[in-house]
Formats: sequence, C-alpha cells, structure tokens
Amino acid sequence: GLVRLLFHRRLAGLGWPKLRGTQAAGAVLAAELLAAQLAHLALQGLGVECCTAVLLWCGAQLGSAAIAAETTHAAGRALGLLLSCWLSLRLLRPALRAPPAVALWRVGVPSWVVLALALEELWAALAGQRLAAWRQTGAARLFLFAVAAPCAEEGYFRVALLHLCHARLSGLLPACVISASIFAHAHSGQGPAALATRCLAGLCLALRFVATGGNVLEVLLLHGLHNAAAIAGEAKLRQQDAGGSLAADFHREAASL
Repeated sequence: GLVRLLFHRRLAGLGWPKLRGTQAAGAVLAAELLAAQLAHLALQGLGVECCTAVLLWCGAQLGSAAIAAETTHAAGRALGLLLSCWLSLRLLRPALRAPPAVALWRVGVPSWVVLALALEELWAALAGQRLAAWRQTGAARLFLFAVAAPCAEEGYFRVALLHLCHARLSGLLPACVISASIFAHAHSGQGPAALATRCLAGLCLALRFVATGGNVLEVLLLHGLHNAAAIAGEAKLRQQDAGGSLAADFHREAASL
C-alpha cells in the first residue's frame, strides 16, 4: 500500500503549488482545518436537529406515543449524520479534488483483514454472542453506531481531512498522521492509552484508505464491524453491572461520535 502513496495523482495539490510543503503552508493548513472543523460541526448539528425535529413531528402527527423519545433521538441523530456526510462530500469533494463518488464507493475484493473481521462477526452472531446484545441496544442505536457514525467519520476524516492535509503538505504520510490525530482527539477517552489507541486506529484506517486507491467502502466496513463488536461487548459488560444504566452509557458514547 505504501508503494501507492502517490495515489495515482488523485491527491494532487490544490492551487498555490509553490506554497505546498513550506512553513506558510502549515499556517494555511491550520486555518483550513479550523474552518473545516467548524463547518463540519455546524452542518452536522443542523442535520441532526432537523432530522430529529422531523421525526418528532411525524410521531406526533401519527400518534405514535409508544415510540420512546430515546429511540427517536437516536434515529434522528443517525439520519442527521448521514445527511451531513452526504452534503459535506457533495460540497467539498470537487474543491478537494477527491476521487469521484464511483471510485470512493466501488466494490472490490476485500482485504484479508476485512474478510477475517466479517467472518468473525458472522460466527459470533451465529453462536449467539451478538444478537442478544444488539437487540438490547435497539435497532435505532445499532444503526447509529454501526452504520451512520462510521459513514460520517470516514467521509470527514478520511476523505475530506486527508485530502485537505495532503494538499498543503509535501508527503502523504504526514497527512495521514495529522488526520489520525484529529480523529483520536474527536473521540472522548480516558487517559493517554485510549488516545494512543484511537490515534493508531485512525492511522491504520488512513493508510488502508490510501492503499486501496481511495476506496472508502473498505475502511467503512472495518469501522462499522469494529463498532458493532464494541457495542455487543459494552452491552454484555453493562448487563453484569446491576447498578449500570445501558441507555445512559450509549447516550454518552453517542455524544463522543
């Protein structure tokens, strides 16, 4: 994968070619990253609020009082994340000169890592080690953590930020490190060990994204399968804790996505 770091010139610099790799490029990149983060949070918050409001209004009109507010908010957050991800890629992809949507989402032969993880999750589900925890989690929250959140994060950290960093830096490896660092700090964690683990995971996902020629589908599968397994493990641990509240824990985890 490192042999293909040039990315077939798809990560060619954006304008200002003489600025790329200089000290001034670092200052420009810092301002662009700040602006991108603010725009990302604003668009994501707007999407989540709008989708949640629409779902609450539809529930009120249909008289679906049986649907818990917790489920409605989880579904609204999931739809809002997907909507903001789609809008962000539509707006930023041409400006960043990222690969077209067909290249980003092309289906190919999965790597042995994705295949092994998928087979492991399938075996665990057939053995009954996942289904009970997933049912307890609920369909809305499971969709939020295993599908919507990975889509939003991979679209932002791997597609948008990675291309933005590479447009100003002289190499792709520093761009991967910076995007992985931002990815790690975007998740709440306790202690430097958790931060280092998330940073390493972000770096591995970024390098895999580059190695596949910009195929976001594979890193999305990796991210989603990991989250699905983590949800099942979290639910199992909370079941053993009589004083713990599973719903409260998932709300805190959702706030960190």
